[in-house]
Amino acid sequence: MDLARHAAVLWRFRWITAAGVILGITLAVLASYKVTSSGLEPRGSSTYTSESQLLVTQAGFPEGRVVLPTPPPVDGLTPEPTGDSNRLQFADPSRFMALADLYTKLIVSDEVRGRIPERPEASEIVASPLPGVSGNPVLPIIQLTVTANSAQSAQALNQHTVDALRSLLKERQEKNDISPKQGVQIATVNAPSLGELTASPSRAGSILALLLCLIGTVALTHLLAALRTRREADGLESVDLDWVLDEDEVDARDDADHAASSGAIVLPAFRGRPER
Repeated sequence: MDLARHAAVLWRFRWITAAGVILGITLAVLASYKVTSSGLEPRGSSTYTSESQLLVTQAGFPEGRVVLPTPPPVDGLTPEPTGDSNRLQFADPSRFMALADLYTKLIVSDEVRGRIPERPEASEIVASPLPGVSGNPVLPIIQLTVTANSAQSAQALNQHTVDALRSLLKERQEKNDISPKQGVQIATVNAPSLGELTASPSRAGSILALLLCLIGTVALTHLLAALRTRREADGLESVDLDWVLDEDEVDARDDADHAASSGAIVLPAFRGRPER
């Protein structure tokens, strides 16, 4: 590739080159930004994610006990003594694992999302129980990940999702007369993190528009250069042919003058131009 030749052609048609570059830059900017009354606004939006971890547990810190107390046997025909409903009883640890799996589906339900101020779509919330590492399939810990268009919005949405789940559980526990000591609790293991950028608007359209304009500009300038070169070549051929014909006329005049000086009779020479 002869870069010097390309540069010479572009400089020869510099006004066309400048117009092509300006057009390419303009289209590239418009492909990524839109013009509004307040100025340029970017097209598309960035995506930020915020993560948190929730522990499904109960009052009394069962995770810190080696042996869970065994409740005394109760005859099914004998009513419980007054106050037994508030007595602290510990559930089977495996039940919390099952509840963690259940709550991951409850978090993305319409009932929970309807309590969230942002009214997110189900695709904006991802919840799953953490897998176990010592034989258990899952742990009673929920990994919650949400997405939003800014770091602060993602963090706020994560916290609001947790609050909505707690609110739903508390409302249903009170409706069914479940005491706080017997109810499931959602404890925060890791608070919602500040949103991290995971995806940004694509700039492929801007790059493509700029490249197409530059390629079109180079092609147009080379086409114009080829046409001008051909036109100039045709003009040079006409000039050369006229010069040859003029030499023949001069030679004919010289012959006539020589014949006149010698007294010979000279017929007029044919001065027509041969067809091309």
